[in-house]
Amino acid sequence: RAGGGAEAEGAGEGGQEEAPEAIVARLPPTALREVYAALLKTSAHPFTLEPRARLMLEIHELREWDKHQRQLVVHRQACHLATALGQEEAAERLREAMAPGTLELVSLQEMMGGGGA
Repeated sequence: RAGGGAEAEGAGEGGQEEAPEAIVARLPPTALREVYAALLKTSAHPFTLEPRARLMLEIHELREWDKHQRQLVVHRQACHLATALGQEEAAERLREAMAPGTLELVSLQEMMGGGGA
């Protein structure tokens, strides 16, 4: 009850909030297919480690690697979706939010000698 956001569903404070389903429903079917395909193809490439490199990481480093990799994929997917919905400002904020995790992945990849060598 304290949040109130889910209860108001679309009514929004100030009338600006719209249900995500309503926004997506306005997209033409071809755009929906393209978005779906882009979401499926989204990967953390080029941030991959060979199995041997994964074995060399300590457990906390491996957890960090996996966390940052998953986060990168989610951010990339959200960016695709925001762009498809014409939400360029949101897409830009998502790109900015990707930077710290991406730098962490670069750092760990270089530490493992996986930087293209």
